[in-house]
Amino acid sequence: MKTWLFQGDSVTDYGRGRGDDPNMGAGYPLLIAAKLSYERPGEFKFVNRAISGNRTVDVLARSREDITQIEPDILTVLIGVNDCWRMFDGNSWLTADQTRDMMDLMLRYVKGDRPECRVIVMEPFILHGPATDGSYDAFRSEVEKHSAALKSAAEANGCEFMPLQYRFDEAAKNAPAELYLRDGVHPAPAGHELIARALMEFVGV
Repeated sequence: MKTWLFQGDSVTDYGRGRGDDPNMGAGYPLLIAAKLSYERPGEFKFVNRAISGNRTVDVLARSREDITQIEPDILTVLIGVNDCWRMFDGNSWLTADQTRDMMDLMLRYVKGDRPECRVIVMEPFILHGPATDGSYDAFRSEVEKHSAALKSAAEANGCEFMPLQYRFDEAAKNAPAELYLRDGVHPAPAGHELIARALMEFVGV
C-alpha cells in the first residue's frame, strides 16, 4: 500500500481532522481519496496534514516530523499563496527568494529522510474575486514570482512541479471565476474538482 501525504494551507486543509482523526476535509484530497479508494481499494492510504493559514516556512517547520511519522511514498505540496497574500493584508509575508529558500530546505530534508518518495510541488494560483481585486495585478505578479521560486526549488532537488494557474485561467474563460475560486483564492467545489483531476492526471492514477 502506498501512502499519499497532502501538505499545504487552507486550500488543502479544508476542514480536515486533527490528530488521529482520518477526516480528509471537504476539498480535493477527499475527492482523490474517494475516487481511488473506491476504484483501487487497498492500493493507497491517504493522509492530509495541511494547516489553514500556513506559509512555506510553516510547512518547513513541521515537514521532518510528518515525513518521519507518516513515511509517504507520494508527497504533494500546495503552498505559497499565503506567502504573497500577507503582503497585502499587513501580516508577515515571504519574498519570492525566501519562499525558494524555505522550499529548498524542506525538499532537502524530505529527499534526505525519504529519498524514494515522489515529491510534487504544486503551483499556487489566484483569480479575480473579493480577496484579490483590491490589488489584483500586484497580487498576481507576486504569485507568479513565488511560483517561479517554487519551481526552481523543486527542480534543484530532483522533484516535480505541477502547473495549475493556467488551468484556472482557462476555466475562467468559460464560466465565472467564482465558480472555481469563491473569493479569488479559496476553491469552490468546481475548483477542488479541477485540482483533483489535474493532480490525478499528473500522478498518473
